[in-house]
Amino acid sequence: MDTPAVILGVRNASRVKVYFREEDVADFGKLYTFLDDVSVYQSDITEAGIAYLTRVGLVRIAAEFETRGGFPELGHVSAQEIYSFLTSLKPNQARQIMASHDRITDPAERGATVREPCDTCGHEFGAHAVIANPNQKPLYRRGFMFCPVAGCDCMMTWQVNAGTRT
Repeated sequence: MDTPAVILGVRNASRVKVYFREEDVADFGKLYTFLDDVSVYQSDITEAGIAYLTRVGLVRIAAEFETRGGFPELGHVSAQEIYSFLTSLKPNQARQIMASHDRITDPAERGATVREPCDTCGHEFGAHAVIANPNQKPLYRRGFMFCPVAGCDCMMTWQVNAGTRT
């Protein structure tokens, strides 16, 4: 019987739940994309994911990612900065941020009209909390958002395409 694959991480969008397994991040290109998403909370890494990085070798990963330009949004460009970033990763950080926020009662239960419903959960979209890594530079460009209603597990990623203005 096949052993189920260990989940190393998860994409933080409730519509398209993507789980990352070892075979999904086996090459450095895919691993880089996954960790780039983790850096701005668009994906979460699990404890198994952190163990996987340690097994592959944090110094090796940092050196490889330095050749790819590092994670410039967070100012992690040198191998040493990337290594520090990798060692600072915490499992399920976006979910922990979400859990730390105060939750509200569904306004519809209080008789409030939902003017602009969320396509995912149906609660008022404007009340959704927008979260970004505060270390992004020069602006907040990517992150995740979630519904503040107690018991709702609605989560989405967001991105701002900040191109050159003319």
